[in-house]
Amino acid sequence: MTISPAFQSFAKEAPQQYAAWLQAVTELGKASALDAKTQSLVYIGILAAMRLEGGLAFHVQEAKAHGASRNEIIGAAGGSARGRKLRHAGASASASILR
Repeated sequence: MTISPAFQSFAKEAPQQYAAWLQAVTELGKASALDAKTQSLVYIGILAAMRLEGGLAFHVQEAKAHGASRNEIIGAAGGSARGRKLRHAGASASASILR
């Protein structure tokens, strides 16, 4: 999985907080009524809407690992126009994963 440099730094510089964050995210995922693929697509939609490119590559990989198609990922990012932005907005890792 492609993990952003900022998140890698968080894991390195604050390992206890990182472990607590991972535990919280894992438990929230378990408690969700959504399946893993849908959760990943929701993250992509939120990241795209907020223009937070740092986590896109990771969440695109997650969505694909959970069975999301290229079209579902582009749709989650806001449709074809947003999908083009996803591929061209400095998210080259995400773009190569979409292929």
